[in-house]
Amino acid sequence: LAPCIVGYWVTDHFHQIDPLVLVWIGLTAAIVSAACNRFIVWSLAFTVASICAGGSYFLQFSASRKPDEQWLAMPIREIDLSFEVIRMFESKDSGGKISGIGEIQDAPFIRRDLISKRIYFQLHHQEAHPFVKGMIFRARGLLKPRVKSSKKGFESFLDHAGATYSFTRGSICETVKHPSRFSLLCMGISKRMESTLRLGGDGRETLSNVSIAMMLGEKSALQDERKERYVSAGVMHLFAISGLHVGVIAAFIAFLLRLLPVSRFLQAFLGLTCLFVYVQVTGGSPSAMRAFIMVAFWWGALLSGRPGASLPAVAFAAFVTLLLDPLQLWDLGFQLSYSVVTAIILYGSPLATRLQATWEPWPYIPLEDRSLFQRWSTVVWKWFASAFSVSFAATVASSPLVLQHFEVFTPGAVLLNVFLVFLAGMVI
Repeated sequence: LAPCIVGYWVTDHFHQIDPLVLVWIGLTAAIVSAACNRFIVWSLAFTVASICAGGSYFLQFSASRKPDEQWLAMPIREIDLSFEVIRMFESKDSGGKISGIGEIQDAPFIRRDLISKRIYFQLHHQEAHPFVKGMIFRARGLLKPRVKSSKKGFESFLDHAGATYSFTRGSICETVKHPSRFSLLCMGISKRMESTLRLGGDGRETLSNVSIAMMLGEKSALQDERKERYVSAGVMHLFAISGLHVGVIAAFIAFLLRLLPVSRFLQAFLGLTCLFVYVQVTGGSPSAMRAFIMVAFWWGALLSGRPGASLPAVAFAAFVTLLLDPLQLWDLGFQLSYSVVTAIILYGSPLATRLQATWEPWPYIPLEDRSLFQRWSTVVWKWFASAFSVSFAATVASSPLVLQHFEVFTPGAVLLNVFLVFLAGMVI
């Protein structure tokens, strides 16, 4: 995984590298690693081959997304396109506009080079049905090549999402492909859950709005002022469907399935199926899908009889994610997800074990002779040591990224998340 990431990074920063040079160097290193028996030489050659393989794959992937240079100097014109929705953005626009990221499926004959390119779209619509990922629209608007931005923010996010064109100042003409029955089912469940969570609410920023944001990932239910407070407090992650939500749901499903007299493989199949439905009900965000992939590989490690192989499972999940979409390497959510999980595995769990072994309440009193208060105190201390260790490891891993992108540092979040994550888990 690490050599492939290095290959991605090198080819992204040095675009002038010839792919054929990488291929020949990679093949030479692969032959050397296969023919050599010395470990040092083999490991060095294998690392070089992996870096070259990752770089070549990234160059090929990014080349397919770049705009054709012969069209860059042409004036911007109106065009009819058919595109598939890859991701929808939350919008409070009352003018009937929707925005998101799409992938072009059909274009005029003279612009067949646009097919499979990604676009950022912001278009007017008059459709009554909801818009979800997977739908295909035919629209008319202005197509403009995007210039890669060196600044942080939304433009940088679009660069890393692979959006090479912007498609704006137009409208949707027709819906080519409507939502599937499964998508409609998930949307119906989501609406039912939202209406249930709103019971007793007064339409303002109440507990129901917070519950909707926490359970369904609908951050648009929160007021902007509240969002800023949550970001400053370091608890905004509670309102993004990610590892916390998916992990809690997975643990709850696994607990229920253990009560059924079925095989472990059937438990895994049923558990992952239910978990996938929950991810789609909450919108199928990239962070939720990353968490689902991690849980799937973790469950596979348990089935293979290797419950301690958490780190290899996470590494393989990251490798598969980057293989499907190399541009996710520069996505902040990807960096936070895998850095936090890796820190918890490598540092959080050992720290919890060390804290619990360093001090224990009433160590000289046998467990059977302890009072109810003493037993509960021991349980609470072990829980606090584990929760604090996980929170501390997650904060250490995420703080540099959060500080770089949001210019916010919240050391108090270490203790705050100990209790808030526990409460959020109970709510979920």
